Amino acid sequence: MKIAICTNHFSPSIGGCETVVRKISEYLSIDHKVFVFTRRLPGRKHVDFLPINIVEYSQGDISGFLSKVLKVLPDIIFIYSDVFDFFKTFLSVDFKPKIIIALCGANWLYENKAHFHLLNRRIRNIKSFVCHSEYDRDYKLCSSPHIISKTQIIPNGVDLQEFDGNNVSRDTLAERYKVDKNLIWILNVSNFFPGKGQSHLVDIMKVVNDKRFMYIQVSNDIGFSIGELLENEWKKKVKISGINAKLLKNLPRKDVVALFRSSNVLAFTTEKEVAPLVLLEAMAAKLAWTSTNVGNAVGLKGGLIVNALKDRRFYNIFDNRVINLFAQSIIRANNDPALSHEGRQQVEQNFTWDVVLPQYKRLIESCN
Repeated sequence: MKIAICTNHFSPSIGGCETVVRKISEYLSIDHKVFVFTRRLPGRKHVDFLPINIVEYSQGDISGFLSKVLKVLPDIIFIYSDVFDFFKTFLSVDFKPKIIIALCGANWLYENKAHFHLLNRRIRNIKSFVCHSEYDRDYKLCSSPHIISKTQIIPNGVDLQEFDGNNVSRDTLAERYKVDKNLIWILNVSNFFPGKGQSHLVDIMKVVNDKRFMYIQVSNDIGFSIGELLENEWKKKVKISGINAKLLKNLPRKDVVALFRSSNVLAFTTEKEVAPLVLLEAMAAKLAWTSTNVGNAVGLKGGLIVNALKDRRFYNIFDNRVINLFAQSIIRANNDPALSHEGRQQVEQNFTWDVVLPQYKRLIESCN
């Protein structure tokens, strides 16, 4: 079977979406011919991803994209996120291949409600909808009577072997990155991108107001000017605040995993998510976490939730109440050793790739 997977971003770009789509693609390529349609990225070496076939396109080039799809003639088209560059095209054109859509929050549909009618018109062409949990608003959309029968919940996952097999010690990290090993490490892993909320954590750590705490920010360069702008703003804010903070960039994956294993609390201040991998990674590493009520966080164990109001775009609002409660939750999470064990147990039961990936395979093969 030929499967076309459509996603804006793919490896070697680094992010949660890229990780999930690559895992799905690699797993499906064991038994099927997989084509990943994604934005052109300078320097990407297609041979690095074999047997996955990378088909690059240019943003805005609808005819070029459609010609590439028609050349492949896939049996199944799997669209990862309704913010995919040509999602509207799939709703506007009558495609013969069967379509599966992972809505990933249904952000585009909610912001372009006038196009709901396109979705309804093409509902017969869409074989299935995937939601990562029942907690985000994409599941609310899929709960409508004419869609619910086509809807399946498939969560994200983690590779436990990656965490259990990591032997980079806290002492090694402290020496390698010049971080005091005797401090309490508060970890945030997120790239500087709008809505990721690193600046909120600066305000939160000011409220914590304890020099025993060290805020460690792990990020990768994202290749967009907005990333550099937000990073510089964060640096200025940290300098003015006087908190203990350290920025670590473009680290080897094994060191990122080691930081999950060696830190004391993960502080997740992103304003909007659907099914964040970073929380699952913390749980896999037995790292207690604290977060606002983004995505499926309320359904996860191993951490503490701070309930925040949402704006009209469904972004969490970090007002003074949330910032103060978040600071208290970091302190509580650091003092509650039971949290880490609860999170790890839930991951082992529900959120490993060994459990998750076969669900995608069964879904896709059932649509053929």
